[in-house]
Amino acid sequence: MKRKVIDSFDGEFQFLSNFYPYTSKKGLEDGCEALKLHYDGLVFDSSEHAFQAAKSLRFEDRKKVQEAVSAYKSKRAGRKIQIRDDWDLVKKGVMSDVVCIKFRDLKLQKMLLETGDAYLIEGNYWHDNTWGDCSCDKCKKIVGRNWLGLILMEERDKIRELLHVFYSPHSSATESEKAFLVAAYFHCGQFYGSGEHKYPYSMHFTNVSMRCETSVAKITATLHDVIEDTELTLKDLELMKFSPEVIAAVECMTHRENESYEDYLVRAVSNPISKEVKLADVTENLSNTKSLKKERREKLEKKYAAALEFLKGE
Repeated sequence: MKRKVIDSFDGEFQFLSNFYPYTSKKGLEDGCEALKLHYDGLVFDSSEHAFQAAKSLRFEDRKKVQEAVSAYKSKRAGRKIQIRDDWDLVKKGVMSDVVCIKFRDLKLQKMLLETGDAYLIEGNYWHDNTWGDCSCDKCKKIVGRNWLGLILMEERDKIRELLHVFYSPHSSATESEKAFLVAAYFHCGQFYGSGEHKYPYSMHFTNVSMRCETSVAKITATLHDVIEDTELTLKDLELMKFSPEVIAAVECMTHRENESYEDYLVRAVSNPISKEVKLADVTENLSNTKSLKKERREKLEKKYAAALEFLKGE
């Protein structure tokens, strides 16, 4: 049976394009929303914005690209910034990271999976034979590398494998292993800290987990920010078959919208598991304030010291 080919990232398959959800050079069409894609400490409106910004190591250049009103204009802005020396070496890896983060969105993830086993080609007419395959008369004898299409298919395969681990009753992963995979996948592209002391978020939840003693607390620590900072919900954790104890503790660890920090701490200590995790979380946060500017450092140290006093006193 001949394999289906999708060779145009337009129309119903426009979501495969890095320019999605932009279909206009001016900005978003009515009813469309930007992606709000977290990458390297900034939030971008499309994967094209994120990719173009990554060309530079200068924060001011990356901000210029981030602020572009459309994906088209972010690409134009990316041509006017200071390109990092190693860009040709890292650009394919950057694209893989950006695509991975984009398809953490559960709606887009479902759409990608619905392409089945179709071969994905970014067909184009603008002579791009690196990320796609141009079909113009000038390029018709050239076989494009189609890096974007290949990355999308790799991501599709990876999502299928992860969904088996996350949801299948036949998965051999332990609850602890599953928690780490879930947290690492959904926190991908997020960072802890700032400036030279900025680290992948996986380091934060791993360090908090290591400060906990009980196994259920370690699992909760690994997942403690997934509801607050990613697309996941408590219902998703239920569907993934995490234990009721872990889900209840994660709920207590999740800072609700418009909830004061004091009320949040009261909820956190109401559950013995979340209390253990919150103690570890605050202790970890306090240990990472030394690199901050004085005013910010002193403000956070005061906040965390008061939180520790309250948590230890309850």
